[in-house]
This record gives sequence, structure tokens and C-alpha cells, in this order.
Amino acid sequence: MPTTTIEHLSRLTGMGELPAAVGSMLWRGRALLADEDHFDADFARSLELHSQGASPFDSALTQLCYGERLRRSGRRRDAREHLEAAYETFQRIGARLWAGRAATELTAAGQPAGPRPRDAGDELTAQELQVAQLAASGGTNREVAAQLFLSVKTIEMHLGRVYRKLGVRSRTQLANLLRDKEVA
Repeated sequence: MPTTTIEHLSRLTGMGELPAAVGSMLWRGRALLADEDHFDADFARSLELHSQGASPFDSALTQLCYGERLRRSGRRRDAREHLEAAYETFQRIGARLWAGRAATELTAAGQPAGPRPRDAGDELTAQELQVAQLAASGGTNREVAAQLFLSVKTIEMHLGRVYRKLGVRSRTQLANLLRDKEVA
């Protein structure tokens, strides 16, 4: 039976068992690389090790990665639990940029994180707003699609909806509207 990366690293470092903090990060990395059938177990092992005293930031990062992976696998409901936990931890420890990333993922999973001010973007779904912001910043449909891991046709569909909802007819008008309303 082949040895796992964890076992191999334990032998290389001369430790019988790796410290929980190191092990949790290794299991998180393994989960990120795992196929659809195995990532749940690897993330569960990482979170178990985090519960043994890893830093709140590392634990929240694992929750975020797990939530992102679940959402991208079409398991939005499962993703929300992990994304919400990550968001709350990042907020609590003052990691604003990471909290923003978790909030974006949480919104894409169908649960807005915290109150938002009302503006032109309120009429848009989270995905439409993200597409609109990227398109308004100069990205082509192909570039936006690659960045969001979506098809070009999906980007075209979202932009069509954005244009109708906001009453604009071009990317220039979209960029001006988003800039004026400070959505972008």
C-alpha cells in the first residue's frame, strides 16, 4: 500500500507524528488537490486537527477553502456552513480582506454576509455583480470567463441580464454607472 504524503513527511522530519498545526495544513493541501470522491474526508481530517489548537486564522482558511470547494461542486447548502464560519472568524480576528473573500463566496452560495448599503448593484445577483465589475474594469468576456471559471456563454448571459436590470447598453455606460454609484 502506498504511503500518504502525511506519513512520508512524518518520516522525513523524524517525528512519529506531525504537530496538529502542520498536519492540518497538509491535510488542507491534500483536500485541495483531491478528486470529488475524496476531498470531504481530507477537509474533515484537517478541521479535526485544527480543533486541537491551530490558529483561528488557519482554521478559518480551511473552512473557506472547504466552502469554496463545496460551492464549486454544486453543494451550495453544505458550503454555506463552512463559509459562514470562515467569515465570522475572519471578521472577529480583523482579517478584513479574507472576510471579504469569504463574504463573496457566501453570497455566491446564496447567503449574503452582513448588511450592504443599497446601490445600483442591489438589483444584481452576486454572480451578476461580479461579472459586471470585471467587465467594467476592462475584461473581455473570455477573460472574465477564465477568471470566474465559467463559460463565455454564461458570461454573455449574465451581462445581458446586467444591462437590462441597470438600463445600460454598453460596457462604458456600465463602468460609468458602477463608478458613479461606487459599486465597483
